[in-house]
Amino acid sequence: MALNAVLSAIRMKLRCFIMLPFFILLSGCLESKPLNPLIVGSNTWVGFEHLYLTEKLRFYRSSDVKLIETPFSLTLYQALRNKSLDGIATSLNRIAAWSMQGINLSVVLVMDSSNGGDVLIAHPSIKSVADLKGKKIATSRNAVVDYLLTRALTIHNLSKSDVTAVYGSYQNNVEMFLNGEVDAIVTFGDSRFKALAGGGVPIFSSRNIPGEIIDVLCVRTDLLNSRPDKVRALIKGWIQTQNYLNAMGNESAYKPSLIKPDDFAIEVKDIKFMSIKDNIDYLKNNGAKIKQLLLAQLPEDKRAVVGAHLKIADDFVLPILREGQ
Repeated sequence: MALNAVLSAIRMKLRCFIMLPFFILLSGCLESKPLNPLIVGSNTWVGFEHLYLTEKLRFYRSSDVKLIETPFSLTLYQALRNKSLDGIATSLNRIAAWSMQGINLSVVLVMDSSNGGDVLIAHPSIKSVADLKGKKIATSRNAVVDYLLTRALTIHNLSKSDVTAVYGSYQNNVEMFLNGEVDAIVTFGDSRFKALAGGGVPIFSSRNIPGEIIDVLCVRTDLLNSRPDKVRALIKGWIQTQNYLNAMGNESAYKPSLIKPDDFAIEVKDIKFMSIKDNIDYLKNNGAKIKQLLLAQLPEDKRAVVGAHLKIADDFVLPILREGQ
């Protein structure tokens, strides 16, 4: 018991140490309060490159928007929960989960749709999803990867009860997979490349469920009324970037800011960046397309809770998008 207590204390200190740079950066933003920009966070995902390109191109004034990136979703949740963050770019699935915790958010943009970027990878002896019955699979709670696993199993006439789901962080999960502690892993990004390099074989991906996994940009709902000029600047800057990229005519013609250029060249093939036109399509009719995705992903007993805390800011955003076309 004493050893377990010591190990637990060490893990806690390591976690705090790893998160320290994020909180230092965040405190630095808060100390710059006279500028009073929106503080918007994200994790490290290729689909958010356009946001960071917007900042790089200086379409975001320092007084309007400040972007902060961290690989730790828990860190983002905690910062959002205590209102250190004003906005967040993450998956619709995760936003729905956080809304269940009582955080009031409004969707202002759809960033991207995964089209192969989220993958179920298995050891070579496993040839198909059907072969996963009775196997251990590394996944993460309240995340896109867990939704992908559920859909993969359902399509192949299996359920979560037919496998052993082992929940952990993306970093820990890939280590478990490489060490042979689990038979498969659902993952994305850098962990995906590590699993494949370690001999893993993809047996299912978001390409098999096109359009079901999207990432969104949200702000705290109260900001639509208290700081509408900043939220408008957040959207308009992104629009400027879309027009800039359209004029360039080549998605790969700029150096990415969020992930390594070599990784970007690979990952960008497995997502679809959403355009201004796409966003109008998702947000029109009171955000019908987004709500349809939410209904498909949420248990029936959770829909009312999410609906009370998660809004679609269609009335606010659509005029800005149409003006920017």
